[in-house]
Amino acid sequence: MDFLSLPDDIKNIIFSKLNWKTLDNVRLTCRELYLFLYHNYRRINKQGLGIMCVYCHKWKPNTEIIGIKYKPCIVTPNNDDDYLLRSPKRVHFTDMYMYKTFIQRFDFTNLVRLQFVINTKTDVVKLFNNCFNGKSCLKEVVLEYTGLPDEESISDILEFILKAKDTKTICLRFAVPKPNKNEEFDFIKLNGLEGTNNNNNTVESSSARVIGKLIYNSPSNCRIEVTTQIDSFYFNVMESFFETEKSTEENVCKHTSEKTLYFGDCSMAQKDIIKDVFVKYNYETACTSYGDGSKLYLTGLKNCPSCGTSDSLNLDI
Repeated sequence: MDFLSLPDDIKNIIFSKLNWKTLDNVRLTCRELYLFLYHNYRRINKQGLGIMCVYCHKWKPNTEIIGIKYKPCIVTPNNDDDYLLRSPKRVHFTDMYMYKTFIQRFDFTNLVRLQFVINTKTDVVKLFNNCFNGKSCLKEVVLEYTGLPDEESISDILEFILKAKDTKTICLRFAVPKPNKNEEFDFIKLNGLEGTNNNNNTVESSSARVIGKLIYNSPSNCRIEVTTQIDSFYFNVMESFFETEKSTEENVCKHTSEKTLYFGDCSMAQKDIIKDVFVKYNYETACTSYGDGSKLYLTGLKNCPSCGTSDSLNLDI
């Protein structure tokens, strides 16, 4: 067919001008042509989203329930945020394929707010990464993880925030629970950090290591909050950060720039241990108490051994 041999840009122009109400005869007389036109039309005419929230948790063993709350982006004559005035739409899935099919329908170019709420290992962020090219109007990104993240989950999150690095506000919140003692842990291997199934490599310590690696590789505009009641978790996070920094400095001159972390529910003993870790890795520290004296703002400064550039790491605990 001559039409199929046309250049893609010409075919796309034709697709965008099609009036599908007049194509009933095409559907009846040439189903193959109709389906070809329809799928290409859908590909270049995706509905835009302005706001989206994805939440995922275990509904029953081996079954995830995925909910999406979203607001379409409506183009108005005045180019205002008309979608903000509309009630959100809601959908739920118990199948990852259905979730994938759903998000493929949309264009994220005009997305301004995005939120993930996750409490289990899931591929929702990974599948979103496949549909998101980083070109958007994002102003705010929030990701809440209320489980024990593993290396694969953190890799998906890191890929996402690096794509969205131009967003005005990025906030990652990790509320880490105490794990089930019967929970088995798979071998984790990190950049310069290796572990095996022994007493020094529990589920929680390995989760702390991958969070520390995420902190090191995240952009400076990324706010990272960690809350837990697990003993030594904050220490393991910071040691992982410093070990990742140390192993990277040996190979390439790379700076963390200024970053600020927020740790909640830190005991005085944990705060003292964290300060000792800064000293151990050659950071000069300055501490300021605030509030009723129970909160501490710690600033660590260190010069790059290769070029002398000063890096700053701030910790609100």
